Amino acid sequence: MAATVVTDPSPEGSTVAVSGNGTAVDVVGTWDGRRAKLLRLALRFSTEAFAVKLGVGARTVSKWESQPDIVPRSELQRALDTTLERATTHEQVRFGLFLAAEGNTSPEQTRPLHPKPSDATNELFATATRSTMLDAGRIGSRVGDDVIAYLFEYVHSLSRDYTERPLVEEFTDFQLIRDQALGLLDRTRRPSELADLQVVIGQSTAMMASIGFDLGRWDDAAMLARSATMYAENAGHASLEAWTLGLQGTLAFWAGKPEASVDHIERGLTRAPSGASRFRLRYIAARAHAVAGNSHAAAQMLQAAQRDREDAERADDPLQDGVGGEFAFDDGRAAACATSVWLAVNDGERVERAAEQALRLYARDAPDRSTASPVFGTRIDLAAGRLLMGDLAGAEAHLAPVLATPPSARMSLSGRMGTVRRLLSRPQWQRSAHAGELSSTVSDWLSAGHAEVS
Repeated sequence: MAATVVTDPSPEGSTVAVSGNGTAVDVVGTWDGRRAKLLRLALRFSTEAFAVKLGVGARTVSKWESQPDIVPRSELQRALDTTLERATTHEQVRFGLFLAAEGNTSPEQTRPLHPKPSDATNELFATATRSTMLDAGRIGSRVGDDVIAYLFEYVHSLSRDYTERPLVEEFTDFQLIRDQALGLLDRTRRPSELADLQVVIGQSTAMMASIGFDLGRWDDAAMLARSATMYAENAGHASLEAWTLGLQGTLAFWAGKPEASVDHIERGLTRAPSGASRFRLRYIAARAHAVAGNSHAAAQMLQAAQRDREDAERADDPLQDGVGGEFAFDDGRAAACATSVWLAVNDGERVERAAEQALRLYARDAPDRSTASPVFGTRIDLAAGRLLMGDLAGAEAHLAPVLATPPSARMSLSGRMGTVRRLLSRPQWQRSAHAGELSSTVSDWLSAGHAEVS
């Protein structure tokens, strides 16, 4: 659907379009080299790929970027307009944030354009507030509720799309939002705005830490998680603070520090409101105790988690219910977490029961995500459980779809696949040629994933 164009009555006279999906899109009055470069960066294109997209030579694009004030000829102005209009929602928003970061000083005033009557009128008015948010952030003397609401909306949208986009792209977008919010901190002294901006920064940094964990950058992720915890604490956001402490606990036990993990989780339990936040922390604590070899304490934590789940049904949680996505912890994730608990104590039968429950819940709640990272991670755990029970053929069957994933999707699964490789190295499999072949395949799969990231 073509964009509907409306005039924004800001002092700059900038123009905003509402795309067919309801997203507010900055419309550039006159493209220059600087804006063309920002569009290329927002699209994640190389100079050569951007040139092909526009139908020009790479030297032309390079000239624009070396001379930011240059104004391309009229047919290229139209090509740039079309490219922006056809970009995805995330690409359009990213372009608007890049403009806001650099300052959108137009070389000429944009002529007012008025919408023609159409069926999109209701949608147009429904998105009117969003259409001015970026301009408010650029020219306002204070931050304003609209700008903060826009940042929250973008963070929440990205967290809900966490498993649907390349993790490096997600990381870049969260970092962009974090930097924008940090810049806005210096423009306000209003306590409510300061608190909201710190929540935006905390949520963005928490997602960056989660991505770092999935990409195997555990030390970097731990640093980001600590920073997110501090922002959550400063903002008085107990649910976010509990979430980030839970992530710190997860990072600690994966790094072989179960005692430090338990310390983070116990601190989180003192901060967490009753319900969903405590429900998630109990499961992380169970994994930490299991990694430490304390199966009794792990089982106790799983039992306590069920009481917290009942509390969660009676009270809303700002992350679980208000944001969702990667911030949510539902029954599917709980079952997958229990799978890891029983795997850590080498109980293959319980691994299988918990993993199959997790896969059923994933299929029920998100049938279109059958190849998402959480599903594949659970399949790997299920394969590990089969190895614990001496079933090599069953393990291989569960690994087959995972082994076919492209290298770019493997880093988030490498920790679990490493467990499979360790199990295949046990004495019981040393004389099996078939087990040796599977172990070699798993090693090659892990090596390809690490090479892709490095």
